[in-house]
Amino acid sequence: MIDLSAQMPPPHDREPSHLRSDILDELQDHLNCAAEREQRRLEINGKSLPVEQICEAVVERFGDPASLARQLWWDAMRGRIMVQRTVLIAVTVGLLLVIGWMSLLARTLRSVIDENRQATAAILNRISQERPSEFVPVRFQLLEESLSHAPIQGQSVQLIRTGEQEGPELGSITETSNAEGRVDFGTLPYGMYRVTIQSGGGTYSGRTTLRPGKPYEETILVPGTPPTSPVQFVVTPPDWNNWGWTSGKPPQGDSYLLVRYTLNRTDRIDDREWVTATQPLAVVIREGKMFPVVTLFEDDELPSSDVNLSEGDFTVDLSKVIETLPVPTGDMRITAEWCWHATQVQGLPPDQIVIRPVRQKLTDEFIANSHDERTMRTFPLKIKIPGTSDTIPITIPANHVATFDGVDLPPLFSIGGAAGGGFF
Repeated sequence: MIDLSAQMPPPHDREPSHLRSDILDELQDHLNCAAEREQRRLEINGKSLPVEQICEAVVERFGDPASLARQLWWDAMRGRIMVQRTVLIAVTVGLLLVIGWMSLLARTLRSVIDENRQATAAILNRISQERPSEFVPVRFQLLEESLSHAPIQGQSVQLIRTGEQEGPELGSITETSNAEGRVDFGTLPYGMYRVTIQSGGGTYSGRTTLRPGKPYEETILVPGTPPTSPVQFVVTPPDWNNWGWTSGKPPQGDSYLLVRYTLNRTDRIDDREWVTATQPLAVVIREGKMFPVVTLFEDDELPSSDVNLSEGDFTVDLSKVIETLPVPTGDMRITAEWCWHATQVQGLPPDQIVIRPVRQKLTDEFIANSHDERTMRTFPLKIKIPGTSDTIPITIPANHVATFDGVDLPPLFSIGGAAGGGFF
């Protein structure tokens, strides 16, 4: 017997489980039959040979059983193996195509990136070449308006870019001066700008134009804080008996004069105007003394109390006496209004009282007849505060009926004993 299983091809994953045994059984049957026929032929001829020689003779005529077994196995597996190889080849070809397409795509993307990089470099190169004409270096130097012209450090300068005409702002930038008084804005687009500087000596606001290709440098002299002069208001208590009261008699209690004043100063340095203007300030005069106004009530800010407060009422702190007002030299506008003591309000400190304007107690006819030519000529009132260390007395003729209304009927007054007044 010949062992053919060891000479068969290695097992295949798509091979039927019975294929190998069927081939070996079929070949073994053919070999056995051939060996039996060979032995009977020898016996008929009166011959006898060993079994090994009989098998060799059978194999010589039949052919190599191992080769036949492998051929039969291949014939049976040819279709399955070819299908598998075809699928493998197709997958391999598809994979190669994908790899080739991805390689082509990568080269295309690299080419696009290179083109974009070149285009960007060209744009940046063009911008860098055009920048000297489109962007302008801007620098300021701030110096004190004094004989020394010392540099000013820590002063802010604001530039606001505007359109060609008056209109919406397009952008703003603020820089601060260094120890040398220099303010460097770097390079800015050319166009029209508003320059604003706020200092202790006033506020400057002007316009300048940055032109293409022309560096902009400017030296600005900044005024120092203006000197102040001591001011004191002087008033005589009014004679209210002849005034037209709605109740027929003047209000009871002390009389108070509310004096409102605003300050305005303009300095001109190198064709630049520096303006200092304050919001309305106020003091109250009682028995020749000045006291600070604490609160001026509005309709939506009236505190809850037993007193029927109204808009225009205000509180005064009688614990703080003001000897003189430090007023910067320049223009000063003054109005005055007579008031009377209403009462104390719960919740306020004991030294704060509520003051009420007298006009709420005057008849409409009296107010209408209080306008006279002299009053109208002096409205609004403005005086110029000179620079001095001596106290400047500003006398308000409080007994004049026009004094009671500080808005429509401002008072006459004098400064240092001389009459003053004028228009803004």
